[in-house]
Amino acid sequence: SEVSSTNDFAAAYQKRFGHGFVLKAPNAYDIFRLLVHAYENRKERKATASELKELLIKVHDYSGAVGLVTID
Repeated sequence: SEVSSTNDFAAAYQKRFGHGFVLKAPNAYDIFRLLVHAYENRKERKATASELKELLIKVHDYSGAVGLVTID
């Protein structure tokens, strides 16, 4: 669920850094993980911005730190 994902992220962040996260940290984490996922699924060795964009557009119900993410 969205709440448990956010709570899991908050607990992991607190454990690693010794303090609570700032407001945008979960969003930044999800964006980074989505970019890594797109990069790992590219067809060419060098990913172009267009290719990454096309891969990101296909994201549906990604379970991230802020809950389910869909890009359209």
